[in-house]
Amino acid sequence: MLASLPGAASAEVCDKVRPYWDGSHTNMFEEVIGQLANPFAALIVVLSILFVLQRKLIFLLFGTLLICVYALFFTDPLFLDDVNWAAKQEGCIGNQEVWWATLAGIGLFGLIRASRKMLRGWA
Repeated sequence: MLASLPGAASAEVCDKVRPYWDGSHTNMFEEVIGQLANPFAALIVVLSILFVLQRKLIFLLFGTLLICVYALFFTDPLFLDDVNWAAKQEGCIGNQEVWWATLAGIGLFGLIRASRKMLRGWA
C-alpha cells in the first residue's frame, strides 16, 4: 500500500528529467522558458528566425530546414515515453504544446515565405 504513494520514485524521475526542479508544478509557458534556457536550443531558434527573415531563398530554406531538424531530433518527443510521462504527472515538466507550436510556427512561416518567393520568381 505504501509503495503506491508518490515519493522517492517520483523524486527520482524528476531528478533525472529536471535536476534543479524546485518542487512546484510547471506550466506550459515555464516549459518554453525552460527549453529556451538551453543554450543550444536558444542558438538554433535564434539562427532559424534570422535565416527565415532573410531575403535570399537559400538562407530562407536553410532556416526552415534547421528548425525542422531541431524539432525532430533534438527536442523532447511529442508522445512521451514512460520517464517523461511520469515526470509530467509529477509536475516537474509542463505541457509541450506551446513549445511545439512555437517551433511549428517558425517552420511554417519559413515554408510560406519560401513558397511565395519561389512562385513569384518562377511565374
